[in-house]
Amino acid sequence: MPLIRSNRASDRRVRFVFDDAVLSFSLSADATFGEIATKMGEVSNYRLGKPVAIEVTLGRRGRGH
Repeated sequence: MPLIRSNRASDRRVRFVFDDAVLSFSLSADATFGEIATKMGEVSNYRLGKPVAIEVTLGRRGRGH
């Protein structure tokens, strides 16, 4: 699996990695673990099996924060 890096604050994402697929979704700036869990529940409807990894990218805050 390729490594994906980002330094932009707008790149807040959650990725669910499966054996044969990667699903990526945008996150709000104030996303909670509960919202990520809800998204995981929605992803389970795709019938891809159990994820082998879950990656959360929060980006970086701008200067002065």
